[in-house]
Order: sequence, then C-alpha cells, then structure tokens
Amino acid sequence: MGKRNIERFSAGYALLKMVARFWHNHLFYRKVIVKGRENIDYSRHNIFAPNHQNALMDAMAVICTTRGQMVFLARSDIFRKRVIASLLYFLKILPVYRIKDGYDTLRLNDEIFRKTIDVIENKNGIGILPEGNHHGERRLRTLKKGICRIAFSAEEISGGTLDMQIVPVGLDYSDYSGFREVLTVIYGEPISISGLTELYRRNPAKALNELRDKIADALKGVMVHIDAGDDYEAINEFTKIVNAPYQEEIEYTRLERDRDLVNNLNNLKESDSPLYRKICDMSEEAAKIAGDIGVDYEVVRNKASGVMSLIARSAALFITSPLFLVGAILNYPFYRLSELPLKKIADRQFHSSVQYVVSLFTAIVVTPLLAIPLLILVEPWWLGLIIFVSVPLTGIAAWNWKRVFMFTRGLVRRYRYIRQKESRYARLEEIVGILDRVAESIRKEGRG
Repeated sequence: MGKRNIERFSAGYALLKMVARFWHNHLFYRKVIVKGRENIDYSRHNIFAPNHQNALMDAMAVICTTRGQMVFLARSDIFRKRVIASLLYFLKILPVYRIKDGYDTLRLNDEIFRKTIDVIENKNGIGILPEGNHHGERRLRTLKKGICRIAFSAEEISGGTLDMQIVPVGLDYSDYSGFREVLTVIYGEPISISGLTELYRRNPAKALNELRDKIADALKGVMVHIDAGDDYEAINEFTKIVNAPYQEEIEYTRLERDRDLVNNLNNLKESDSPLYRKICDMSEEAAKIAGDIGVDYEVVRNKASGVMSLIARSAALFITSPLFLVGAILNYPFYRLSELPLKKIADRQFHSSVQYVVSLFTAIVVTPLLAIPLLILVEPWWLGLIIFVSVPLTGIAAWNWKRVFMFTRGLVRRYRYIRQKESRYARLEEIVGILDRVAESIRKEGRG
C-alpha cells in the first residue's frame, strides 16, 4: 500500500484496524461514548473534521468509531524519512505541504488534492484536523483554511459532481493522558459545500472564510469551547466540580453538560457579572484546597463514609488484593513499556498517543510469546489457555482495584478531616455544595 493506491481496500489495514479498534474501544479506554452516528451518510462524499486536543488519539477516535478505511491528512514534515513515509501510507495517511515547508513544496499539494478525489470517489472518507496542530485546552482555536481549500479544490477538479459534505466531530476526554479514561465522540450535522461553490468561483477568499466560519460554528456545537481568556482555568474547574459525576452518562453526556454549562456561563457574564466573578473565584479556591489537602470532588460528594463503611471497604480491598497482584504482575510489560518513553516527551498531549501505540505493539508482540510457553508448559493445555485469556481481564481488574483503593484512601482522609474539624475541608465541602446549586440554577435559566 503506497500513495498511488492509498484509496484501494487493504486487507492488511483492515486486520490492523480491527485489532487497533478493539484495543482502543475496549481496553485502552474503559468507555467510548458515541453520539450522532445517524449524521454520517456513508453513501456520500465526506470530510470528517474533529477538534484537535490530544495528538494521535484525536484521529484514532474518529477511525475507531466509523466504518471503512478513512484516509487522514497530516503535515508533510513527518514524511521525510522513506521508511516512516511507507508506514504512514500503509496507515492511510497523506501529506499536506505548508508554506513553512518551503514555498516550492506547495505545488506538491496538487497531486495530493487529485489523490483525495480518488479517495472521496471511493467513498472512503477524508479526515482532516482543521486546527492544524493540537493544544491541550478545551477550546476551539482559529481554523486553518486548508480543509476548505481541499474541499473546494476537490469539487472543482471533479467538475462539481461530488457534492461533498463536511462532518464536524466533537471530542472530549475525561483525562488526556490517563489510561482507562472515558472518551466521548459526537458527530454533528454535516455541512454541504454545494451552496458555496458558485461563490468560490467568483470570490475564492470570501467562500473560504464563509466555509471556515461554518465549520467553526458547527464544531463549537458538538464540543466544549471555553473561550474565557484568563478565566479559562476557573471555568474548566467549575465544569469538573459540578459535572464529573456524569462522565459515563450516555443520554446527556458530560461533554453536552459542560458545553451547555459554559454557554450559560457566557450569558451569565453579560447579565450578572458579580455572580460570574464569584463562581470563578470559588472554583479557583476549590481547586487550591482540593490540591492542598489531597481530596477530590468525588470524595467530597460521598456521604456514606462512616466507620463501618470504611471498614467494609478496606476488608474487601484486602481480600481481593491477590487479584490485584496477579493482574499487576501479568500485565507489567504493558504498563512499564508504555510508560518508559514518556520521560523524554515534554508535550503531555503526546503521552496517551505513545502509551496507546506502545501498549498495542507490546500486546501484538508479547501476547504470542506469552501464549507459547503457557500452552506448552501448563497441564492440562486448557488451563494454560484460560490463564492466557485471563491476562487482559486481570489487568483491567487490577486497574479497577487500584481505582477503588485510591477512592477509599480519599474517604479515609475525608473521615479524618471531619473528625478533626479541618476548616479547609469544611470550606471545600461548602464550595462544592454552593457551586452545585448555582450550576443547577443557571442550567434551568438557560433552558427556560
């Protein structure tokens, strides 16, 4: 599979995608919530446009929640080495040349645009990250015009027969770099470019700007966009405080709750500036206290943490600790090898991408090496097979055990603070209660 035939079906890619999607949707993330699939018409010529906050994982979020063999476009500088370029072509990634790559390289985009027509005509779908590069904040930055140029150019070269549409994709992560987190993907209503093709022929610059604005508005409707300047951290913390308990909810996802809450806050800033300022100040205060005393908001909300409850939790953890040890030992290669490269990577937004790729590669390579001795040395053979199959299950169990352990430790700390009448904890509990009520109030006003 190379650049010349990248639009064709690849059995090798299909097999790799099947494995990568399973690892992505069921093991690397503990839950992948997808909404808006009805907005994807695979019989049409589609360009998928997700927001870009988490490096490679943004592209994987789209690839692993759609059908077919989508081709993504990426910056050309990662194609400089021939071996890497061959791998990227196999993974169905095409280069896009920018002015910073050299003005003379821009002519190479003509070939890429023609190749996108082959891809689109085969109805594989094109994936483009319209912000150009990633940034670890929950806001949409100014979009590059490349996605618009590609859409119009492909339509123009084809003689206006494609009737292309751009599908906005909103992505949100419960944590960018954590393992077994929650990923939410929302596919918005597609944007047809047919209404702008005539304008593009008369005034290309105006058509490009109008389409870019349409894509930006559509993306803001399916993602969390905190455009608050110096108040960004405070508002993001406010969403964590009031909506963290809903991160696995499907009907009204945390992404949608946060999006609506942020929109309501924007209105509140205009209508009641003192209350808006108070919310920001209290959110920042809560973040500082929670960090200082080592208690998170989930622990604050838990009211069933009396002595007997803590004893029961601790006893259950002690009894099940052997399961944690077995899972941790059997899955140590996956944990350790995926963490080793992170020390050399300063950009935290790349951490989950590296962990995903390394853990997937380790699973593909180490799994057969583990299976062979188990099936040969363990008697009867079916016992070895059971042990082999249980490896990923024990790994997940070990992760869940650790999660419960950390939560229980927080409850113990909370119990101690209450017994000691710790003033900072009392203030944190007060703030969380106030902000919960304020959030519910402005939510009702926003809907009303």
